[in-house]
Amino acid sequence: MPRHRVDECHRAVTSGIVRGMLPFSTVEAPWFREMIGTLKPKYCPPSRDLLSNTLIPSWYTIECRSDCRWME
Repeated sequence: MPRHRVDECHRAVTSGIVRGMLPFSTVEAPWFREMIGTLKPKYCPPSRDLLSNTLIPSWYTIECRSDCRWME
């Protein structure tokens, strides 16, 4: 799977976890991995650590910038 598609999928998972207020451990739950495997077999979802230490902080920064532009 091309890197840009992996990044796109990671953003979608991150957004779903944050907006749904789901526990970070959701990405490591067997049912979640099975669901993702059914929807996109070549995609490997992020680990809980990658989600909490990298993806969510990046998502937050992008959302804050977007909100700041909206307020101007």
